[in-house]
Amino acid sequence: MKVGSSVDVWVVTGVCEMGGKLYCIGGWNGQVGIKQCDVFDPETQQWTPIAPLQTGRYQAGVCSLGDRVWAVGGCDGWNCLTSVETYDAQTDSWTFAAPMITARRGCGVAVFKGKLYAVGGSDGTHSLSSTEMFDPETQTWSPGPNMSTPRSNVGVTVINDRLYAVGGFSGKAFLNSIEFLDEKTDEWTTFSPSTSAPIQTNGHEDDPLSRFPFSNSTHSLEVASSS
Repeated sequence: MKVGSSVDVWVVTGVCEMGGKLYCIGGWNGQVGIKQCDVFDPETQQWTPIAPLQTGRYQAGVCSLGDRVWAVGGCDGWNCLTSVETYDAQTDSWTFAAPMITARRGCGVAVFKGKLYAVGGSDGTHSLSSTEMFDPETQTWSPGPNMSTPRSNVGVTVINDRLYAVGGFSGKAFLNSIEFLDEKTDEWTTFSPSTSAPIQTNGHEDDPLSRFPFSNSTHSLEVASSS
């Protein structure tokens, strides 16, 4: 099955799912961050333009929280952004939400413990180890615990009661390490891949990553990019 082509061509767009549809938010056209947004309906196999962002942005963190799509930070082409916008599909409109504490592009975002977490990213000069979280009840951002390693363009997801940060760029090297934020301790713990270890569960059936050859470690393993 061939999936229909999107309306235009762009890169470093943010994507997420909401209501069974795929949303593509912003991106870069080679010069500036763009405002364009589109939604893909898997039933009709069609892309449809939706209301544009109020601020053009690329490398924004994008996810759904409640009944809205959130576009967090990013870059307008010159400046990293603290601004946050939310999309209401019922009114087909974007509204500014409370801005983040720190300007970030390439941050990972996910909903964890009922809050929206912005993890790592870059401030335009350095990769960030800091995190912050948005509370929908108070409509405010507050600092979260720092990761052990700065990570821009990091992949973030939630499995069970842990928020995982996967890979990214430290500012000096591309990373293959993984760390997780534990709901109970509110601290980050780093996994380092053990390339020689066989895949085994070690009896930890409750840990979804126990099937992979990771060893608990406080030191991440960094792999330099090839020239």
